Amino acid sequence: MLNLLQMSLAGGALCLLIALARPLLLRTLPKRVLPALWLVAALRLLLPFSLPLRLGFVLGLDLAAGAVQAAGAAAAGAAPEAGSGPSGLFLLWLAGAAAMLAWFGLGHIRSLRLLRQARPCGGGFASALPGELRLRRRVEFRASGRLAAPMTCGVFRPVILLPAELAGAGSARLPGPVLLHEYVHIRRFDALKKQLFALCLCLHWFDPLVWLMYALAGRDLELACDEAVLARSGCSRRDYALTLISFAERRGPLPSAGSGFCGRAAEERIRCIMRYKKKSAPAAACALLLVLLAAGAALLRVDRQIGDRRLWSDTAAFSELAPGAEQSFPGFVSVTEDAAEVQYVYSYARSGLRLELGLRDAQGVEYAVAVRGGGGSGSLGKLPEGEYELFVRNAEGQAEGPSAGQAENWLATGAVSIILNA
Repeated sequence: MLNLLQMSLAGGALCLLIALARPLLLRTLPKRVLPALWLVAALRLLLPFSLPLRLGFVLGLDLAAGAVQAAGAAAAGAAPEAGSGPSGLFLLWLAGAAAMLAWFGLGHIRSLRLLRQARPCGGGFASALPGELRLRRRVEFRASGRLAAPMTCGVFRPVILLPAELAGAGSARLPGPVLLHEYVHIRRFDALKKQLFALCLCLHWFDPLVWLMYALAGRDLELACDEAVLARSGCSRRDYALTLISFAERRGPLPSAGSGFCGRAAEERIRCIMRYKKKSAPAAACALLLVLLAAGAALLRVDRQIGDRRLWSDTAAFSELAPGAEQSFPGFVSVTEDAAEVQYVYSYARSGLRLELGLRDAQGVEYAVAVRGGGGSGSLGKLPEGEYELFVRNAEGQAEGPSAGQAENWLATGAVSIILNA
C-alpha cells in the first residue's frame, strides 16, 4: 500500500511529464489523448496501490523502487508512534483538505442555486443534433438570465443551461455547434472527470503539480470537445471561432462544477480551432498506445520474479533500527516443498548500509544472507518444508558515509521491499 506522500510523488511526476509534453501533443495527436492522460495521473494520485505485473525476469528497476521506498521511509519516520495522537503535519494536511472541500462545496451549492432558479424550456433543441449523439440519459434544458453562455451541469441527470435570450428564441437562434459542444461534454462524462480532478486537488493540495493538472485538465476537456465539434458538425473553423469569441465577450458566472461553452483560456482554444486538421488513423493509434503506456507505467507494479512460485511480497518500514538490531515482517512464509530453493529480490532505499535478510524457523534456525542496501537478488538456499519468519537485521558496526556523530540518525529510518519465490 502506498502512503499519501508516495502517491503525490508518483502522480506529480506524471503530471509534470504530461505538462511538458502537452504543447507537442496538442499539435500532433488527437486532443482527446490529453484528458485520457490526465485521468491516468488522477488515478495514480487517488489509488493507494498498484496492480501487480508478473514477469519471469528481473527488470533492474531497483533504483526507481528505492526512490519510492525512500519517500515511504521518510513518511514512516515522521509518523507518530501509536497512541501519541495525530502529528502537526497531519493536522495541517487535514486543515488544507477541509478548506479545499469547502471551496468546491460552495461552488456546488452555487450550481444548485443556479439550477433551482432556472426555468425549464422547450424549443426542440435535442432534435437538431446528429442521430449518433442521442443519449440514453435524459437531458433537460433550462434557461437562466444570469448566464452569458451555455453550460452543462450534472452527471447522471445532466442539465444544459442556456442564456434566457437564446432559450426564448428556440433552437433556430442557438448555433448548432454550441449545442453539440455541450452534448459532447455529457456524452464523455466530463462533469465526472472534473469531480475526480477536484478530489485530487483536495487530497494533494500541497503539491503544485496537482494544481497544474487541475488547471490544464479543464482546458484540455474543452479543447477535446472543440475538436469533436469541428469533426462532426461540418462547421468551418472561422465560424466556430467567431461563435466562441461572441460568447467570450459576454462572460458570465461559471460554477466550478459545470462545463461552459465559453470556458476559460478562450485564446488558446481559438488558436487550436484555427489550426485544426483532422487527425489520421496512425495518429489515433499512437494516441491510444501512449495512453496505454502511461497507464501501465503509472498503475502497474512489476513483480520481479526469479522462481516459478510466489512465496511472499511486501514492503515494511522500520524506525530506530540500531546496529545489530532486527525487525520481523508480519505473517509467516510457508515453504510447502521439502528442500525448496528460496530466491529473493529486494530493494532498500539507503545504498550504503549492510543488511542481513533471512528466514527463521520455529526452532530458531536462521537461513540468512548478507546484502547491501540499494537492491539485488540471490538465493537463501534450500529450505525444509515449514513456516518461517522473515526478518531484516542491521549488520552495520558503523554507518558508512556520514560522520560518527551522524551515524545514529542515518540508520534511524528505512524501508525494505522483498519478494520471495521458490
